Amino acid sequence: MNSIARSALSLATTVLGAVPAAAQVPDLLNALDAGGRAMATGGANAATNVDTYAAYYNPAALAYLDTRAADLAYRNLPKSQTTLTGQRNDPDFETDGQSGERSLTHAGYAMPIRTLFGRGSGTLAIAYTVGGYVNDRATSSNLSDPPLTFQNYRLDREARSTFYSLSYGKAMSAGFAYGIGLVVASQKVDYSETGTSSDGSVTLDASDSSNDTGVGAIIGLLYTPPSQNNFTFGLSFRSPISLSGSDQYDRIPGRLIAGGTYRREGYRQGKDYVLLGAQVSQYFSGASSEYFQRDAQTVFGFGAEYNVGIDAGRIPLRVGFTTVPSAGDGYGSRNAATFGFGLRPNRIPVGLDLSWAVPEGGGYDFSIAASYRFK
Repeated sequence: MNSIARSALSLATTVLGAVPAAAQVPDLLNALDAGGRAMATGGANAATNVDTYAAYYNPAALAYLDTRAADLAYRNLPKSQTTLTGQRNDPDFETDGQSGERSLTHAGYAMPIRTLFGRGSGTLAIAYTVGGYVNDRATSSNLSDPPLTFQNYRLDREARSTFYSLSYGKAMSAGFAYGIGLVVASQKVDYSETGTSSDGSVTLDASDSSNDTGVGAIIGLLYTPPSQNNFTFGLSFRSPISLSGSDQYDRIPGRLIAGGTYRREGYRQGKDYVLLGAQVSQYFSGASSEYFQRDAQTVFGFGAEYNVGIDAGRIPLRVGFTTVPSAGDGYGSRNAATFGFGLRPNRIPVGLDLSWAVPEGGGYDFSIAASYRFK
């Protein structure tokens, strides 16, 4: 290898290590909210909601789905744009959040299996869920590294975590329910880096793409105190998932969720009721790489749902807040205010939920979700 080639390789390696540390990408690689009812309350009741999302968040909640059910969610996949300036080894940056493209993020079907094995045999569910997403483009027209200056520099990073869950939940005595599940993860990773020094002596042109799979497990508990049945507490753990093939992202971190909801009735002459919820999700550290380093990450959510009773059914009104901190070099926090509403008609077994989130870093999130409960 000649001296120019060695210098180019050394410089490329340094740039690759330096730039991601500066680009503070909103960190949803672990913590993308899949949409639906919980999104509007900051994700506060994902661990206790009785729907097909439970196959992914907490399978114990499936125990209380006493009829066949189907759920769909369609939402945007947030992205970001980062501008780099200043010195290459310590650049200044400005990152703007954007709404991104829209995609199906959850599809689930649940079926009580008591008809096959007798009453009280629990509920089985299968679900497709997008649980992590990052898409950032970092650019610079004047990235200095004396005596060189990089022009037309660009670094694209995208990662998408998709989970296929087969889960089962069953009610026990004394207010307890348990759930177990098998989780197959598909992890897509793409990155590319290009740039040319102003004197033309160094050209960067690197890229890689992978789509790897792995298998994990999930277990969960749900508890409603018999003497205080307006409280519900949920707890679930998903194992780490090792992926095959990728050098950039070879393990999805394990996840621990704990949450609780409180229901109070009697408002407006008994027509209305309110749900209050809070939840914490702990993502454990994962394997580090040049672009997708994974440190531990603790996500909080809290919110409220006020259900307005009308002659035709119910209209849930929702508000919440979620905090998503950074989980590695090159990533930043993503905190958001959330709100939304739903429709639950009396005469037809269909539900509709619209949810929004307004993150502090720019852009907005929107989810439309539909549910159907078979008679």
